[in-house]
Amino acid sequence: MGLLSNLSSRVFGSKSKSEIKDQEKKELLRRCYFEVMEQRRVLSADPVIAGVTYLEGDGGQDTAPDHFEVTFEGGAETTAMTQFTINGDQDQSGNLSIGDMFFDINDQQPGAGEHHEFAFDAANSVGVTAADIESFSVSENGLVLTVNLNNFEAGDIFAFTVDVDEVESLRPDKIASGVEFEGTFFNASFVDQHYTFEDRTVAVTQTVDGGFSQNQTEGIFYDEYNTLLAEGESITGTQIELTRDNQNGQANRTAAAIDAYDLTPKPITISG
Repeated sequence: MGLLSNLSSRVFGSKSKSEIKDQEKKELLRRCYFEVMEQRRVLSADPVIAGVTYLEGDGGQDTAPDHFEVTFEGGAETTAMTQFTINGDQDQSGNLSIGDMFFDINDQQPGAGEHHEFAFDAANSVGVTAADIESFSVSENGLVLTVNLNNFEAGDIFAFTVDVDEVESLRPDKIASGVEFEGTFFNASFVDQHYTFEDRTVAVTQTVDGGFSQNQTEGIFYDEYNTLLAEGESITGTQIELTRDNQNGQANRTAAAIDAYDLTPKPITISG
C-alpha cells in the first residue's frame, strides 16, 4: 500500500480519487454549440449569348422548307433555355404588312407556293431530341413562331425546318432572302435556380455589301452577321457553333441573330 500511495502522490499530487475522476470526466467532455455562419452566396456567372441562323432552303421552288438552328453559350451549369421566339413583324404593326416575314405552315395561311409545317431536324441537332420539345405554336397571322423546350443546355443545338414567306406589295413571295429576313426579331428565355437574367446590350458595326456601315444589335436578324457572332463569342469566351455567313457559299440566303443576358445571383442564403 505504501508503494501505491507514493505513486499516486507523484502522479496525481495530493488530490483525492473523487477529485481525479471529476477532472478526467471534464477533460473527456466535448462542449457542443452552434457557430454563426457567414452568408453563402452564389458567385457570378458568365453572360449568356443565344444565337440563331436562318437558311432559305428551297432553291427558288418552295419544294423544301427553310432551315433554322438555335444554340447558346455561357451562363452556369444550371442554366437552361426554356423558350425562344422568332417574330417576323418587322414594322411592329401587329399585322401583316409589306416586308414582314411569316410562317406558312398550312393552307389556311395567305402564303405562296407550298407550305411546310414546323418539324424537328434530328440529324442536325445536338444534345436535344424531339422529346425535349414541350410545345410550339405559330400565331394566327403567321408572324410569330414560339418554341418551348426542356433540357436545352449550353452547347446544345436545336435544328428545325419550317416554311417562311414574305409579304410583298401585290402578293406573298415564297422566297425570303437573307436581306429580306433582316429586321426579324429573336428572343430567348432562360431559367436558373441560382440566377436572374438581365438584358445585355451588344452592338457592333459591320461593313456590308456595297461598302456602307451597318449598326447591328442583339435581338435582330442581319444578313451579314459574322462580326455580330464574333462579338458574342468574345463575351462568353466560347465558340458559338453556328454556320458563318457564306460558309457554304449561300451568302444571299442566310441571316442570323443573337440575344444576350447578364446573370445576377439570386439573394439566396444558407443559415443554421
